[in-house]
Amino acid sequence: MKYLLFLLFGSILVFESCKTTPPPEVTSVDEEGLLAADIGEGKVIYARDCKRCHEHKKVEDFTAEQWYNILPRMIKQANLNETESRQVTAYVDWELVND
Repeated sequence: MKYLLFLLFGSILVFESCKTTPPPEVTSVDEEGLLAADIGEGKVIYARDCKRCHEHKKVEDFTAEQWYNILPRMIKQANLNETESRQVTAYVDWELVND
């Protein structure tokens, strides 16, 4: 009887651990029209590339007006391509609105 319970419980654990959740909808758009995927990728790029030249800065430490002056220079300095530029900008915009 114990063996049967152990087998049943083990089977349930294996079955449950094999379940996967679908990835987040890549085309989901927030209220400001920003792609969720762009925001996530922008956060990764921001964390990875910006700290190469200076310490990590919090988005909320600067105003939106300051960011609109900072971003173009930093994007150029980091040699980001068009997609990466869009993603970092989406992330910064999202952080400014959701802080």
